[in-house]
This record gives sequence, C-alpha cells and structure tokens, in this order.
Amino acid sequence: MDCIDVKVFSVLREVVGGDSVEVRIELPATKSLLLKALFKQYPTLEPYRKYVTAAVNLEYVVGDIAIVQGDELAIMMPASGG
Repeated sequence: MDCIDVKVFSVLREVVGGDSVEVRIELPATKSLLLKALFKQYPTLEPYRKYVTAAVNLEYVVGDIAIVQGDELAIMMPASGG
C-alpha cells in the first residue's frame, strides 16, 4: 500500500484532529477512490462528504482524475461570502 498526504482545511481539521492525514491506498488511484478511502479511515468526516471540495497539487478538481505517488490532495469546505 502507498500513502498519500491529505491536507485538511476549515472545520474538517477539527474533525480529523489535525491539518494533515495520511491515507493508505494502492496507487495509481483516482480522486474518488482516495476520498472513499479517506472517509473510511475517518468516519467522523461522513456528515461532510457531500460538501467537501478537493484540490490536487494546489488545483481545484471538479471531476475525477488520476492520483499517483507524490501527489497531494487537499480537502476543504466550500467558502461562502456575502
């Protein structure tokens, strides 16, 4: 198994207890598989699943993309303003 470093922002930091976590997953994988593994490893994130946005290597990702060794995933809640 490989490890991908996941940076965690906003309220999600409190949920996982830190600003980054390692997710063990067989690589190459996809963003959706990595998120699935993350939510399995941290079930306390489940209530936020439908709201989480993701960035891979500092770029927001809307669709599914390949994740390879050395990539960095960041998860956050969408920002709102007014």
